[in-house]
Amino acid sequence: MSYRAPYTAESSPARRPRVARVGSLGPAALEEISPDSPQSPSAYDRSSKRRLTVCVVGSGGVGKSSLTVRYLNNHFPEFYDPTVEESYITQMEYGFDAHDVEIVDTAGQEEFMLFRDTALAQGDAYLALFAINSVSSWYSLQELRDKIVREHEDEENIPMVIVANKSDLEAYRQVEFGEVSEYCRSIKCPLVEASAKTGLNVTEGFRMLMDRVSEIQPVKFRDSTAIPKLRHTDDDSRKRCIIS
Repeated sequence: MSYRAPYTAESSPARRPRVARVGSLGPAALEEISPDSPQSPSAYDRSSKRRLTVCVVGSGGVGKSSLTVRYLNNHFPEFYDPTVEESYITQMEYGFDAHDVEIVDTAGQEEFMLFRDTALAQGDAYLALFAINSVSSWYSLQELRDKIVREHEDEENIPMVIVANKSDLEAYRQVEFGEVSEYCRSIKCPLVEASAKTGLNVTEGFRMLMDRVSEIQPVKFRDSTAIPKLRHTDDDSRKRCIIS
C-alpha cells in the first residue's frame, strides 16, 4: 500500500474512493477505484440497491484514518496525514449476512469542516472517536454526537458506537473511563476502548456497530445480494467495552 505526501494548500481535496478487498485468509488490499467503476459509491447510488454508509467521525488527530486502515488492512500508518475525506468499500456482517458497506473516513481539521458536515448528514451509522490523551477531543465528540442527532432528528434510531482510541497511551490519559461510560449509558450508546496502534478492539468496535445496525435498522440495509459471511478476528483478549 502506498502512502500520500503531506497535505499542502496546493493539494487537491478530491480523492477517489478505494475498495477494500477482504479475504478470509489475509488482510484487505486497498485499491483506488475510478468514479465510473461499478464499485464506486457514485456508481452504486445510481443502482437500485441501498448500501450502508458508515462514517468514522471525530476531531483531528484522534486516529480515525489509522483505525480505519488498521481494520481494513491490519496495518498502522506511522505518518500522520490530515484527511480531507477517504471512502472505502468493504464487506461487513449485519442481519446474519455479509453486505457491501461504504466506510467514510471523515475530515477532522477545521479547514475541512464542510466535507465533514456533508458526511454527517449522509451517514447511516457512526463510529465516533476521541483520544483518551486529549480531553478537548472528548468534548468535541459530544458536540459531534449532538450535531448528528440534529441532522437525523431521530435520536433513538441512529446506530452509533463511541470509541475511546489510543488506549496504548494510558500513561497520558486525560479522560477517565468512568466519565465516558456514564455518558454513554445516559445516551444508550455502546462504548469500547481501542488502540489503532496495537490493534486492540479495533475489529470489536466495527462489530459492535454492525450489531447496532442489526438491532436498530434490521430491514433498511438488507438487500438480496447478501454473500457468505467473512469474519475478521481480534486476537487480543484485553477487551474493555460496554454495550448499553
